[in-house]
Amino acid sequence: MIIRKAEKRHAQQLAHLHIASWKSAYRTIISDEILNQLDEVKRAESFEKSFELRLGETYVLEENNIIVGFTTFDNCRDDDKGITTGEIWGVYISPDHWRKGYGTKLTDFAESILLSWNKNEIVLWVLENNYEARAFYEKIGYKLEGKSKILKRLGNLRAVRYIKRLC
Repeated sequence: MIIRKAEKRHAQQLAHLHIASWKSAYRTIISDEILNQLDEVKRAESFEKSFELRLGETYVLEENNIIVGFTTFDNCRDDDKGITTGEIWGVYISPDHWRKGYGTKLTDFAESILLSWNKNEIVLWVLENNYEARAFYEKIGYKLEGKSKILKRLGNLRAVRYIKRLC
């Protein structure tokens, strides 16, 4: 297993993994109408643009030269947080590789990079009804903070913010 920086050439693989992960993780949370509109070509283009614009840091986890997961993180995007707060934008694992410790490895990796950037806390957002993800983040030390937001593009679902203090 290896974790390394993602590159533009990985965009198609990341798009495929991202959508497969969403369809499995969110099948009872997000409407089928929204999930069925997910498009790998458009998602790959979005990844390519993110790489070109250097939006966030994306790292892939490979097993036997196959990407089985990725994480994206950077400075926190929330207005109420300052420069000492990082944000994990997402951790996605191929559904056939769930519960093998890869999510923990990617999260630990993101935390170590953010700590090296002098971040003393990390936030992340989780859909309120995604109880499995919430339990995962709580297990690895994230605490429900109390902030929430409505995601209109996902059918007005509520996301809740978690925080972890690093030092």
